[in-house]
Amino acid sequence: AGKFAKHHGGDEAIILNPDMTISETNTASIFAIKDHSVIVPRSVNALDGVTIKSVLTILSNKGYGVCKKSISKEKFYLYSDIIVTNA
Repeated sequence: AGKFAKHHGGDEAIILNPDMTISETNTASIFAIKDHSVIVPRSVNALDGVTIKSVLTILSNKGYGVCKKSISKEKFYLYSDIIVTNA
């Protein structure tokens, strides 16, 4: 997936779950922020990374709500703030 993304001018590839919902990228965790809420894609396939745990803790302490849910790529791409963290 990473090679495909690089070949087509991308830095990261979005990895999908078998049900075609967002999981993570080929090297990192991914989440979106909207209206003081953090939306984390639900995935049993994604690594439970230390960095995203730390970022979510910081955002939660700053008053952001954190929601893990299954989300289609079409809906996920509508968010204006999509953030990638090192795994």
